[in-house]
Parts: sequence; structure tokens; C-alpha cells
Amino acid sequence: MRKKLIRILICVSAVAALAAAAFLLWMKGVFLPGWIDWKERELGLSDGRSLTLSGRRLYLEGESFPGMENYLVQDALLLDLDRDGEEELVLLLWKRGRYGPYRPFWVEKDEAGWSQHLFLYELPAEEPPKSKWCSSYMGFEAADMRVFEKGQGLLAFIDTQGEESIWAWEGFGVKRLD
Repeated sequence: MRKKLIRILICVSAVAALAAAAFLLWMKGVFLPGWIDWKERELGLSDGRSLTLSGRRLYLEGESFPGMENYLVQDALLLDLDRDGEEELVLLLWKRGRYGPYRPFWVEKDEAGWSQHLFLYELPAEEPPKSKWCSSYMGFEAADMRVFEKGQGLLAFIDTQGEESIWAWEGFGVKRLD
């Protein structure tokens, strides 16, 4: 009887350990879709500082980018999206949940799963980055993004089916143009 109880405890412990390992891997984003192309980039800022996107993480001057600890960054671009003469940092990233702390009043609880988002940061010279706009869930899956017509403040997304859409800054947020 005692040997049987020990075997049961060992099996339960093994199942619990496997479940905990799977949960930790999920929390780290290991099970995100295979179509995601995790970019590696070096971006130079106008004030001489450097941004590095490497291993799903963003670094400013070699230090972890402020506030990005729980996010996985798919791509990063510099673009004057709001056409004010200053480039913004445009991030295509993955985070758990669709909204964060500021969800719509009709949503009682945020989702726990990973979703894709677009975040914009202003990069004042020799100052910390300033969050300009952080989208809720994008509503579609962007496999890639690029600057569309340099100097026009337009952003292009390519979805997982290869379809391209053009987006522009519209007061507070981005809007699809096509």
C-alpha cells in the first residue's frame, strides 16, 4: 500500500512539474505562432543614441528599453508617423491580454492570452522615451511592417496572407487608409 502511495505521489508531482514547465514556457511566449518573423535591427537615433532589437527584446544604449519587460518585440521602425518633423519609434509587439489596465468599460476582465499590438514612442533628444500611443489588440495578424513612401508618414502592414494595408496617424491612433 505504501509503495502504491509513493508511486501516485511521484506521478502527481511529475504531472504538476510538467504543467508548471508548460505554463512558464507559455508565459515566455514559446508557443506563439510559427509565422512570426522576429526581426533583429540596429536603429540610430538623431541624437546619437542607439536602439537594438535582438532576441525579441529592445535595448536603448545597451539597457533594456523602459517598460518592455513583459513584452516580446517582433519589429521596430523609426518613422515620423504623426508628421511633426520628429521620428517616432514604432513597435510591433506581443503582450499578454488585449487591453492592459485601461480596458473599455464593457470588458469586465482582460484576456490572458498573447495578442499583437502597435506601440508608438516619442524619442526626445537625451531624454527617456515617452509613450505616445499603445494600441489595444490590432484586430488582424501583421506578419511584417514597413515604412510606406518615406517622408509621407505612412506605415504598411503585411498580414499573414501576404495582403498589404496602408495606415496613417489620425489625431490619436492609426487608421487604415485602403
